Amino acid sequence: MSASKAVLVAVSLKAYFGYAQARDWMAGVADLLTEHPLPAAVEVAVMPPFPLLERALDTLGRFGVRVGSQDVSWAEAGPATGEVTAALLAEMGCQYAEIGHAERRSLFGEDDDMVNRKAAAAARHRLVPLICVGEAVHDPDGAAAEVVRQARLVTDQLAGQPVVIAYEPQWAIGADAPADTGYVLRVGEALKTSVPALAAGAGRLIYGGTAGPGTLRALHPGFDGVFLGRRAHRIDGLRQVLDEAAETLTG
Repeated sequence: MSASKAVLVAVSLKAYFGYAQARDWMAGVADLLTEHPLPAAVEVAVMPPFPLLERALDTLGRFGVRVGSQDVSWAEAGPATGEVTAALLAEMGCQYAEIGHAERRSLFGEDDDMVNRKAAAAARHRLVPLICVGEAVHDPDGAAAEVVRQARLVTDQLAGQPVVIAYEPQWAIGADAPADTGYVLRVGEALKTSVPALAAGAGRLIYGGTAGPGTLRALHPGFDGVFLGRRAHRIDGLRQVLDEAAETLTG
């Protein structure tokens, strides 16, 4: 299986951990992967806060874990105080840049134009944009059209470059359980058939929004992986999801 079609298990630490907690979590992941090496067709990507990127690269990179940022600047190097550029991230060895998460949109006012500019900057420096899309409210009739619109605004400008689309219904983020499987699969089918980057095989589609153990088993092969948050902050939860990912290769 090519890297572009490997089952992807992505994990965001968001801002939950302090430095010591994050260090201990990374050490736990390293122990897990020492005991249970990843199959070649399962890819793990970790998105820690900016100050912990180098630690993640040093601790987890030797196990084949890809490291990415939780955000990236649209700006190139220069007078952009407080920004972290795609060029810097790529030089460090990062491979992904998460862009457009619902929390970035709601807390910091990021809009479609800003998401587009950030995705373009990431792609220019050979970072794979991981683009978050999702409807604001539970909407069985309109969700598919809205997330296809969001995804195409970004992917149509990337001209066949690698991309990951993370479908995260905003109303499911931080909830007690993921969105209903049938609902998610319907939206996923719309994305895979209506977004050229996905239909042509240049991208992968993953699900987030209270994803955890059991989610990948329920959604694969309609989805190519999962985007985990707090349910992977316990090593045992991550272990269960990685076991599910390995099962998809033999199922």
